[in-house]
Amino acid sequence: MKTADGIAWFKRTFGERIAAGLAGTPFSVDLVAAIANQETGYIWGPLVEKGLPQAEVLRLCVGDTLDADRGRSCFPRSKAELLAAPRGAEMFAVARQALLEMAKHVRGYEAATINPNKFCHGFGIFQYDIQFFKENPEYFLRRSWTDFDVCLAQCVAELRQATRRQGWIGKRSLTDEERVFVAIAYNKGTADCALGFKQGHKCDGRCYGENIYEFLRVAQSVPFNGATPVVQLPALPAVRPSVPPRLFRKIGPVFEVDVEEVPLRLRSEPRVSAPNPGSNVIARLPRGQLVQCVSRKQTGEFVEVETTLEGVALRGFVTMKFLRRVERAIRVKPAKVLSDRKTRKQRKGKEAATVASASRGDLEKAMDIEAIIRAVQKELGLGVDGKAGPQTWKAIYLRIKGKKPDEVTAPVTTTGLPAAATGTVDLRSEKTIATLQPEVRPYARSLVLKAAAIGITIKIISGLRTYDEQNALYAQGRTKPGRIVTNAKGGYSNHNFGIAFDVGVFSGSNYVPESPNYKAVGALGVELGLEWGGNWKTIKDEPHFQLRPKWAANQTERDMLAELRSRKESGRGYYA
Repeated sequence: MKTADGIAWFKRTFGERIAAGLAGTPFSVDLVAAIANQETGYIWGPLVEKGLPQAEVLRLCVGDTLDADRGRSCFPRSKAELLAAPRGAEMFAVARQALLEMAKHVRGYEAATINPNKFCHGFGIFQYDIQFFKENPEYFLRRSWTDFDVCLAQCVAELRQATRRQGWIGKRSLTDEERVFVAIAYNKGTADCALGFKQGHKCDGRCYGENIYEFLRVAQSVPFNGATPVVQLPALPAVRPSVPPRLFRKIGPVFEVDVEEVPLRLRSEPRVSAPNPGSNVIARLPRGQLVQCVSRKQTGEFVEVETTLEGVALRGFVTMKFLRRVERAIRVKPAKVLSDRKTRKQRKGKEAATVASASRGDLEKAMDIEAIIRAVQKELGLGVDGKAGPQTWKAIYLRIKGKKPDEVTAPVTTTGLPAAATGTVDLRSEKTIATLQPEVRPYARSLVLKAAAIGITIKIISGLRTYDEQNALYAQGRTKPGRIVTNAKGGYSNHNFGIAFDVGVFSGSNYVPESPNYKAVGALGVELGLEWGGNWKTIKDEPHFQLRPKWAANQTERDMLAELRSRKESGRGYYA
């Protein structure tokens, strides 16, 4: 099936459901269609051509086989590792059977079925990986990937997380280029806008981002709901200029592209052509792209700049008002050990070499991020691992505020909680705390007090939810208007038992939904003995905290929730 025909079928079949599921998000039906085509178009395309019913197409949307010979690094690396996990034998049976049934219809998988150790590790039309089996076993064992709405909800949740990692979570809309970068982050964790679309998993010589870009263009050309298709993205050139990316040697003014809705146009001359304003556009620079001014002289509102984009060195003219001056120079220490005299002279004369980069990608090549984090951790007296986790962020925050850890630690009782935890905090928090289990309340108050001690104002904004309230939240974005806010139905959330709560950061009386302070508060919660949603491996939830009962210390989340439901029905205490 041709790409355009496949995407047309996808939009015809699922378009309205996708549009409803994307309400309140900056994503588009075309972006979801592009991702689906990239992930499993090679599977569902042939199935649709064969005339299989929709339910059967969704059931057979599994792919990617694995065993130890494929060099996989994450769980499970082999059949043996999967079988060793709780309920692993059940999962292997499901994954093996999925491979056998799919291989009957999709060419190229027949050979894999010969090896009895082979099994699929990608499930659903958006390919949710089996590495998440330990955290979300029911998705796989109940074959939830056969339900398109469940797959869509998972995809949207992961796109939101990718948007957060890109720093765009507060934006109401995204440009098409930004959507491609979100898709790259969805695939590989993060995307560097300065590196262009040659990022993500590479297959047949093309990167994930390049494919998404092309599929998004195709999707935009396919009509949906009677609307006239409009292709907004220009085609990628078949052959790129042979100018390699480089570090610009001249140390001059470095600027960052500062646009909101659309990329900044780089023009071949300092003017907007009439009657076709786009005729002299040679590139579109995304928000955050670094450029260097060739000359300080302006021609009207234009200034000449140079930069690198998608591996190509570019030079042209941009509108000065969309540039923001930044400092992008870093000092490079000399590699050789100098004599004391030369060292003193070097420090006095400030003769350390300076490197200025024309793109974020070049900067990353010029410095080792992990080494910098290690140096910061060593300076702050932390455990050195090269990863910036909650403890590192907290220590950095305290250093910026000019405080030491022992200056902000509240008095501690023998229980490990601040002595004032038995008192009260703000009225809003107290109303919510009152809905929690008695064992959890001191922890919630303690977290508010410890955050206040380091200058962060938080309030407890969500506590106990009834099953009906949880089901109403679950319906939001699915069968009711709004965006999806939870993947848990009634009885499958720790909030339903009063052992979990959510916090909100406040600036004065204003609620701040996105802030680095959530990481600092997360570190405080972990110190108290709470589980923090920011440490979850799948969908991170930084405002979320919960107090796990001691009897559940070695249980999976699924088993703990099952026991909590049982105790609720029998009237037994949750912490007994």
